[in-house]
Amino acid sequence: MPIEPHGGELVNRLLTGAERTAALDCAKKMPKLTINSFNAFDIDAIAKGVLSPLRGFMNEEQTRSVLNFMRLRPGVAWTIPILLPASQADADKLEVGSQVALVDDTGEIAAILHLTEKFGLDKKELAEKVYKTTEEAHPGVKRVYETGPVFRAEPHDTARHLAEYVSLDAEL
Repeated sequence: MPIEPHGGELVNRLLTGAERTAALDCAKKMPKLTINSFNAFDIDAIAKGVLSPLRGFMNEEQTRSVLNFMRLRPGVAWTIPILLPASQADADKLEVGSQVALVDDTGEIAAILHLTEKFGLDKKELAEKVYKTTEEAHPGVKRVYETGPVFRAEPHDTARHLAEYVSLDAEL
């Protein structure tokens, strides 16, 4: 008997065939933002269904639910928000409702994001609720403090397995 996916839905956001080709052509004309290896790993995990039922980065409501109740939604346990941070300057360039091509550090298009929301979080609150400390000696807390002040919520479509291009091994 197969095991049911977390949240009841196995997500697959990986584009293939003609849909992939058309999306990559459109992405060439979109605003572009560079992502880091942490973002690339999350994009890859969402696309492959590793983070099911997520279809993209968490919005503010989902994030607050995770921080305050350790639930994505009723009945779906989740303990760490999956967020896409941005600098204030990058966030200011993007309009809610627009599409954005995310590119990796080699300039390759990693995903097309459909921007649904921009929001801020208190980083100390985020660190305290996720890691139970605000001490910068903790690597997770340090990473929280180093991220941009704005978070973007967006479902995304992924044009390729990022693990094949940025040397991430999701099986480790």
